[in-house]
Amino acid sequence: MFESIKSGFRHHLNKSHEMYLADPHKQAKHRAIFFGLLVGVSLLASLATAGLYAITYGDRVVPATYLSGTDVSGKTRTELKQIANDLINKIGLRIVYGDRVVLANVKDMGVTLDVEKTVEEVFRIGGEQNIFLRFSPFSKKEAELWVDYDYLAFQRFLNENFADITIVPVNTTISYNQTSRQFDVISGKSGKIIDAKKLRLAIKGAVRNARSMVAKVDLSEVGSATTESAAEEARDYMNARVNLHLNLTYKGALLYFIDPPDIAAWADINPNPLTGKIDIEFDKAKIQQFLTTKVASGLASAPVDEKILVDNKTGEELMVVQHGANGKQPRDMTYLVDRVYDATVSGVDMSQELDLVEAGYKTVRIEVDDENWVEVNLSDQTTMLWNGSQLIQTFVIASGVARWPTVTGEFRIWYKTPSQTMTGGSKADGTYYYQTNVKWVSYFYKNYAFHGKYWNNIFGRPTSHGCINMREEDAKILYDFAPLGTRVIVHY
Repeated sequence: MFESIKSGFRHHLNKSHEMYLADPHKQAKHRAIFFGLLVGVSLLASLATAGLYAITYGDRVVPATYLSGTDVSGKTRTELKQIANDLINKIGLRIVYGDRVVLANVKDMGVTLDVEKTVEEVFRIGGEQNIFLRFSPFSKKEAELWVDYDYLAFQRFLNENFADITIVPVNTTISYNQTSRQFDVISGKSGKIIDAKKLRLAIKGAVRNARSMVAKVDLSEVGSATTESAAEEARDYMNARVNLHLNLTYKGALLYFIDPPDIAAWADINPNPLTGKIDIEFDKAKIQQFLTTKVASGLASAPVDEKILVDNKTGEELMVVQHGANGKQPRDMTYLVDRVYDATVSGVDMSQELDLVEAGYKTVRIEVDDENWVEVNLSDQTTMLWNGSQLIQTFVIASGVARWPTVTGEFRIWYKTPSQTMTGGSKADGTYYYQTNVKWVSYFYKNYAFHGKYWNNIFGRPTSHGCINMREEDAKILYDFAPLGTRVIVHY
């Protein structure tokens, strides 16, 4: 009976197998399930591998990544920066003109590495790939050095190194005419140069491959990089500015009318060979200097320190060598500069009230001891020799005239010579002088000195070009009295 059951079961299996083999739809269904399971397992394995790579690499460059031909796989950002800097230094250009060869490095070529952008570019290229290609060692990812190009700097290098064979063109520009008080167009001139623009492909190739390349060059005839129409546009722009009414007032009264030459002097005018235009920028620093020196000085003034000589031992006040005076200063110079700048750039007239505030002076106490020191009183035209608080001797002098005033302040004798030749002034305006054998010279500040005067006997009033002129016998006494380092105080 058991054998009968087994025989029936085998018969059923054989029958089912025959039915399966006879049904192609079932076969296809089973194959789909099998392959689906196989793909699923492979996908899980790939995801696991990619996840493992992501954990392993973290903030490092992914596999098969190259920077200008150099494998940077697995490098950190710090390592990548060093590689980029090393690569940029390999870049160069061997410029061949006939038999002449000129070597240009990256600085000469006007090429500047942006290392931060280079690093970001390397990581960006890897990040753009899907997760399989990103970490695949067979998916090559290539990045280039990120650089800035300054072709004007490279052109200057070429002009300097081939100066004997080139004729540098003169660009059309504009210039201020003092007579007409307007800007005029100044036409340019053509020339022959080795054109930096024609070397762009060679430069970019050197950067792309991070190596030195050879470029054969020839002279090119070039005209002005800026056009007449661009110059006319710049001229009209500047003429509209120099004709502005820029008025500065104080307490309702006109203090200063800014003249066309003043406005013209604020502008930086530069022909731009890259755009063919003329770039114009107004310089705030120039405006501030103008307002400080030419305007504010007419009404505003810096405080003058009061200087008092004090006996070092007793504390007794010996004399006031400089009387203090309060000053007036603009409350906010930055605001005033901005107002003038904005009006000039915008091309609108302006009337600006100056807001001045009083600035108090400081008192400075200068201690003197038993050592020798020298006092010069420009108001009295005298020089005095002191030992501490004891007056030793007084001399009549001749100091600098208004055109060449004697400096004031506290100084030290820094150089002495028994005699020398002194020259200065201008032959054109009749102020030239040439004096030989000037005796007993004691310099106390730059070219300012005490010295004897033999060419005339005028003392008691200013006659010099800034030095302290003395009778020769008086200059000799001071020369012996004041060694190097002796304090000198000059005041009114």
